[in-house]
Amino acid sequence: MDAVEILELEKEYQKKITDFIFDESFLKDLKKLEKGIKKDYLLVKSSYEKTQKLSDAFERILWLRLPSILNNPSVFPLPISSDISLYDENIVLWVDAKAYDRHGNPGDLKEIEIGENQLTTPSLSRYKKEIIGLDGNTFTFPGFQVSPNILKSYPNGIYGDKPIFSYVIQLWSYDDGQDIDLEKIEISCIPHILSYEMTFNDSILASTKGYKYYKNTYKDDAIYGYYERDSFPSDFKIVQYHDAIQLQWQSWIIPQH
Repeated sequence: MDAVEILELEKEYQKKITDFIFDESFLKDLKKLEKGIKKDYLLVKSSYEKTQKLSDAFERILWLRLPSILNNPSVFPLPISSDISLYDENIVLWVDAKAYDRHGNPGDLKEIEIGENQLTTPSLSRYKKEIIGLDGNTFTFPGFQVSPNILKSYPNGIYGDKPIFSYVIQLWSYDDGQDIDLEKIEISCIPHILSYEMTFNDSILASTKGYKYYKNTYKDDAIYGYYERDSFPSDFKIVQYHDAIQLQWQSWIIPQH
């Protein structure tokens, strides 16, 4: 399986997950989750740290519901993986479930913490930049390197002839210690190693990515690579962005793709 085939599958399954988490039935599950925590807020508060009130329940919902997007799903047999790890006849699906609190940890809004067992990208680095050292001299900071453990045995990020795809589903809430309100759910993709090498190789930064049409209104988006395939329009690009929906229960705001 080459990099272009992997890119196509990576995009296809990102859309499957996006459609799944934006579906009304899943949003109703989130509403029930919020309602249950609100009802027993003091009990939950006394049992979990602030930033963990949603984590376990959110991951549980995804374990129950995500298999529905796969054909003949099975549990991935290795412990080296993200929170939810499944596979079907096409891919291995890794999904990391993140539940963030905008009151207690707002700094996570622009950052995603990923461990070395949760991705196949060979490095996750900041832009390299010039740093003034303690001695006053300037040097180039190359960024932090990450070496995923799965690549030690499967260097192409392919297990059993299936590419391993890594996605992050983030659930945002606002928890002020008295009550909790869900605010947003979003999905982003962490590049597969071959996808990274094909489309990110001119950039030090290997970040989350998505797929969309690049129009003049998107001039400020960071373009990481061109998706060169005859079956796609010439303005189809790979960019850094998130598919997200604001959880306004009276009127869910569904993004246009």
